[in-house]
Amino acid sequence: MNTSSYLELYYAKIAPAIREIDLMLKTSEGDLSVGQTSRALDIMPHEIIDIMRSNRLQKITKSNFFVIMRQGSSDLCRMYQRELDKGSPVVYTREDISYIYGIDIGQLADACDRLGVNEITEYTLPDVLAEIEVCLETGN
Repeated sequence: MNTSSYLELYYAKIAPAIREIDLMLKTSEGDLSVGQTSRALDIMPHEIIDIMRSNRLQKITKSNFFVIMRQGSSDLCRMYQRELDKGSPVVYTREDISYIYGIDIGQLADACDRLGVNEITEYTLPDVLAEIEVCLETGN
């Protein structure tokens, strides 16, 4: 196992997925396919179809894409759901960040204390995440 910061993990896994979704939504003409949505959200096509059925969606548009994301089961979808649950505030509490990113509150509190950060904003979040170590499994 290797250790890395949560910020490095974010830049390696989460940020590229968000960029891919942003690019897809900005460049796609017309409706999105189940396959595109499946790849972007990292969920199986049958899950997308189930979500579409339960929400009576006939097609995937740029606007109802987020309905699917709100109900998807992937890590990215769950993070999005938790962000929405917190109301996307301008200033986050330690508890908010712990909940949204699934970070142990003790690790987060220690990182904030080391930095002297009481309230977390988009400006201080990278510094806080850089202070949190995560263990990464390495494949052979």
